[in-house]
Amino acid sequence: MKSVFLAVSLQALVASASHSDILSLASNSTEALRNLRGKGMMGMGGGMGMGRGGSGGSGRMEMMQIIHNLLANGDKIEREVTENDRGISSYTHSPNTQVSGWINKHVKQMKALMEDDGGGIRLWDDLFEKAWQYHDLNHLTITEEVADGVKVIHEVNDGVDEEEKDCVVAIIHEHAAVVSKFITNGMSEAHSNHLAPAECNGL
Repeated sequence: MKSVFLAVSLQALVASASHSDILSLASNSTEALRNLRGKGMMGMGGGMGMGRGGSGGSGRMEMMQIIHNLLANGDKIEREVTENDRGISSYTHSPNTQVSGWINKHVKQMKALMEDDGGGIRLWDDLFEKAWQYHDLNHLTITEEVADGVKVIHEVNDGVDEEEKDCVVAIIHEHAAVVSKFITNGMSEAHSNHLAPAECNGL
């Protein structure tokens, strides 16, 4: 099965990363990404490597810088999430115009990454690695760009068989919860691994 996923994840580059860490991530190896656990290269949705088949570059560095900025400014971000039986709807926003601009750009970057099929992020994290496996079974829709942020719907695709649907919806729910934790806990949460949902066991 193909792979990427994501969604609106507010994701991150931590300043303590060494040059050798960055080169390791650029190797696009999941093994290399896993080896960086605890070294500070993970964030609100991503380690820096593009993952299988992807490539880095200035666009990826800009993406990581925005993630870093969002992690460092979680106290200026508010987020409401509503779960449903197909996924979630969310409204992520900030009264700070610079932060709201980062939110809007981040969401667009994550949507583009999800649809590009060119690579994933944060693949050392069990939840995000599992999410990477199912990117083609879910979709992210920006329903409204508002002055202070963005409204999003993230849902499983139509026609997905029930077993995989349960897994994908559980991933969407858990991913949304983890993004909210990134906002609340910042860098400390960015260093944590997150388990894949039990609904995905055996798939």
